[in-house]
Amino acid sequence: MTNLKEIKEAFSSSHKDRIYLLDKKTMKVIEVSSDDEEELKLEIAQKVQREPDRFLNIPKRSASSSYNDMVEFIHTNISSKGLIAKLEKAIASERSAFARFKDVLSVEDPEILRAWYSFADQKIEKELLIFLRENNVNI
Repeated sequence: MTNLKEIKEAFSSSHKDRIYLLDKKTMKVIEVSSDDEEELKLEIAQKVQREPDRFLNIPKRSASSSYNDMVEFIHTNISSKGLIAKLEKAIASERSAFARFKDVLSVEDPEILRAWYSFADQKIEKELLIFLRENNVNI
């Protein structure tokens, strides 16, 4: 049974020192970190080399996709012009935009923050399912 949650976590990971592989036979996610023992990294590399069609590299979702999600959420889900202005200001600089966006919502309207998490989760899942379909992985 495929663990979509695990694949989604890998896809949306912000860890720059990790790569994630999907074992298409077992449908398990294999995480490889720069901190892992060299022996383990070599063992995984050899498995992938022996059966390259069995493993799929799970890319990390782009920061621009997440940023675009925030922009879309602001303009499709917020009706208060004051809150729109605060959120637009919070994300004006892409650096730390996500944290500032969440900070504004947590103070201004925790209910909208919950709606944001649901919205973002749906966007991530939709993009992930497209990626998996394009790579012949059926969920």
